[in-house]
Amino acid sequence: MKRKEAMKKITACVLTLSMAAGLAACGAAGGAEGANTAGTAENTAKEENVSADKKDTWLADEMVTITYARPESSLQPYDPDCATVTWIRENLGIDLQVSTYSDYETKMNTLLAANQLPDLFTIWGNVNDVVGTGSLLELTELIEQYAPNIQQDYDNIPELSRYKVDGGIYTLAQIRRDENWEQGSVPCIRTDLLEEQGLAVPTTWDELYDVLDVLAEAYPESIAYGARGDDRVLFNYMSPIKGLGGDYGLYQDEEGVWHMGCLEDSYKEALQYLNRMYEAGILDNEYLIVSADDWKSGLGTGKYLFYYDNPVFLDTLNKTLRETNPDAKLEPIMFLANDKGETANYGHPNNYYNVWGISADTENQEVLMKFVNWLYSEQGGYLMNYGVEGVHWEMVDGKPRFLESVVEEYKSRTGDPTYEAGSEIGIGDLFLDMSWYSNYDAAFKSTSEESWTRENIHKVYETHMDDVLQQPIEPPYTTEESARITEINQSYMDYSKTEINKFVSGERSFDEWDAFVQELINKGAQERVDIANQAEQRFAEENR
Repeated sequence: MKRKEAMKKITACVLTLSMAAGLAACGAAGGAEGANTAGTAENTAKEENVSADKKDTWLADEMVTITYARPESSLQPYDPDCATVTWIRENLGIDLQVSTYSDYETKMNTLLAANQLPDLFTIWGNVNDVVGTGSLLELTELIEQYAPNIQQDYDNIPELSRYKVDGGIYTLAQIRRDENWEQGSVPCIRTDLLEEQGLAVPTTWDELYDVLDVLAEAYPESIAYGARGDDRVLFNYMSPIKGLGGDYGLYQDEEGVWHMGCLEDSYKEALQYLNRMYEAGILDNEYLIVSADDWKSGLGTGKYLFYYDNPVFLDTLNKTLRETNPDAKLEPIMFLANDKGETANYGHPNNYYNVWGISADTENQEVLMKFVNWLYSEQGGYLMNYGVEGVHWEMVDGKPRFLESVVEEYKSRTGDPTYEAGSEIGIGDLFLDMSWYSNYDAAFKSTSEESWTRENIHKVYETHMDDVLQQPIEPPYTTEESARITEINQSYMDYSKTEINKFVSGERSFDEWDAFVQELINKGAQERVDIANQAEQRFAEENR
């Protein structure tokens, strides 16, 4: 009775949070509007047929259904007949029922309020908020009993312990199993147009401004700098803000002390640079509402001439550009120096944390944990990144490699071969790759020396990797600290982002910056920093 009453209070709280803060979401109950859900009747029939063919490799004595939900992807839609899900059903006795949702945020909050979470799901929103609802299963004992692969990762990757809450493990990470060739977002520009205009490749942010100003005038039908929303321009660790000398969110100095970037003049100075670009028409004045698909379309058609974002799209973008302009070249350039002569860039992390969670109400804790442990195994990693051995890939010199027939099949199609294969085979980071082979898609890229594979992109920056910084990893918080962080974030974060966009567009004058900073402090931003430093000190003392 007490638990039900507590859950009612939690549900009411979560509904309030979802309306006030708009947490991200997922879901897995079948048949809901906006969901792409594998057909239940069809899979039930498959389950009955497979039950008669039980194998020694099954994780339980009978077929077990596990529900899994993640955000819907327009790039890689989920295919219920994909090879990996079929292999898992036949060889592990796990009937994986997958649902994807276009409005992930709203759907997950709805399922949470109804106490109908799927067994396994991608974490949505701020993980502290989700943990605070009591909806996540605490995994420490289950890992000790059934998941030696996960335990080994905790023993070998110290950063994992920073994601505990009150000493407990509530989330699962995506662990990279191959070399990290990713240096984060990088500046990419139409070098063919630089040559056409007799312009040198810029090496500083000031030079970039001047170059883009010339391109904007020379090609008035284009917009010099295109971006996919404000997050990748102003707030995300993958934005250019660090390169410009600032930070938006929490970061640590060399002494390990936490600071809030948006309270500091260095962030204001980065915004002033972007405001100059905005007012000059260099930065797309509609950046705030540009979707990822529209942004990529704009780059592929020549609407945009420069971007600061993920370089892995370069091959696809160049292929599209060259359909109408065979000489087009969109290429990565070196990190840009700021006005202090410094170059800095946040890289993609080696691993991604707080990625998945398990419902506290799942009925198959033991089997589900065995399945998750298998996903972290070498065999699980190979399956979820490369597909079925002998059908999609083979081992060459001790490493998995896609069969040439598979590569040619997907490269012959009109869509992006990585995502086409991802959908049909059921692989990659848009599905369920807890053991992550981040370079799995290299085979689907062009094999020419001009091809911008992750490896070739890395070669551009390999002598400058000292400029690539690890994204800040916050210390573990107590339940009380997490709850207070949620309140503070709701108070200042959305407000800060709205006002910061106003500074960029010129709607709000930088003469008001000090007043704006005080507004954020009044809304709890400095307290947020204090909580981080208190937790960091406690974590350091506990791990001496």
